[in-house]
Amino acid sequence: MGDSAEGFGLGFGLLIISSVFIMLVLPWMTKNSHYWKGVGSGIVVVVIFWGLTLYNMPMMTGYSYDIVDSGSNYPTLKDGDMVISKHFNYSVEVGSFVGFIDPSGNPLRKKIVAVQGDLVKTCDDMLTVNEKVYYGRKDMLDCKNFDVRTLKPNEFFVLGENLNNSLDSRTFGVILRDDIFAESLYKVVDDSSVIRLK
Repeated sequence: MGDSAEGFGLGFGLLIISSVFIMLVLPWMTKNSHYWKGVGSGIVVVVIFWGLTLYNMPMMTGYSYDIVDSGSNYPTLKDGDMVISKHFNYSVEVGSFVGFIDPSGNPLRKKIVAVQGDLVKTCDDMLTVNEKVYYGRKDMLDCKNFDVRTLKPNEFFVLGENLNNSLDSRTFGVILRDDIFAESLYKVVDDSSVIRLK
């Protein structure tokens, strides 16, 4: 999801460059000319803003964006859609698309389908939440080897919308509240329409 090490490095580099500029070059420029005083100040503001945005946009604004590059949430999220996510006061409830860190340390975005107190049953290709079939055929309800789990406080079961092509809780199990870092709120599609997720 979104933020990359490359963006982090570039943003950090811009912050260092702007700091050196402020400490060494700007005093010399402002001493020698009023023109350079205005230009130098403008350059500093632009470079600092750009650096902070690339360095850590969520820290600066509370929101971030990223471009979808996976088919795991198709058809709701398609390759190339821009997604806007919120990193503060976000909801973690059934139906929310959340960004989280999976057990391997990778950032993923999936939809919450079960929360505290929900009964989740899995068996081979079958998945039910509170007896609602999410994946599999209804004639598989007589599966003999169900793994049954009632979710505890701060546990969440997440699924990708493309159930045939998604790494989600069916593979790595429940996620915890502490693993979640954002809620994806909107998508911007090809014609620049903004659509609410949920």
